[in-house]
Amino acid sequence: MSKVCLIVIDGLRDDTARVACKYLMAAVAKGDARLWTMEACLPTISAPLYETIHTGLTPTEHGLLDNEGLRPSTSPSVFSEVKAAGGLSGVVGHSYFHSLFGGSEFDPFTHIEINDPKAPIAYGRYYSMDGYDADNSVQPAEIDLCAQAWMIADRHAPDYLLLHSSSCDTLGHAHNRSWGGLCASGTKGGCGAGKADPASDRAGLSGAGYR
Repeated sequence: MSKVCLIVIDGLRDDTARVACKYLMAAVAKGDARLWTMEACLPTISAPLYETIHTGLTPTEHGLLDNEGLRPSTSPSVFSEVKAAGGLSGVVGHSYFHSLFGGSEFDPFTHIEINDPKAPIAYGRYYSMDGYDADNSVQPAEIDLCAQAWMIADRHAPDYLLLHSSSCDTLGHAHNRSWGGLCASGTKGGCGAGKADPASDRAGLSGAGYR
């Protein structure tokens, strides 16, 4: 079975990514990667679009229209389909993904780290950003998230692995989408992926089928 790793950098605009994600753009130029410009569904709000990405349904179809209405998804998703096929999935990302697809409301003391092949999402490393406000972004570093994703891939090799960063979105809210802040955060995200990709090659993970 071919393995897939999806990297979502929340709030990173297309134009910013083309300038800031130098490693990824170099991969495109070399022919090792492909680039598409896509248009997001409305409303462009975190939890509704996390569900849209993984179910293929628009927010008006799956019914989640804001973050306040967060609840377990009742629609077939990438996670449920992987599990039904006998595969395993992993997530390094916001706790919303556990609340949507992990089978229960997120409790940091129970779900901050999950290693359970029987769970809806077998391997999870979540962050809650609890306490987030204009003075405290409480965002994890991209390199730490990339390292956690690499460790899950190296140790468990799930069939589907999601890596999700909130930093660009958080900085955009805090700095009114200023170019400098977004560009710096996008660069860090690209650099994190750039460091994780060669590490995966050295560990033989690319040969294990990750795309």
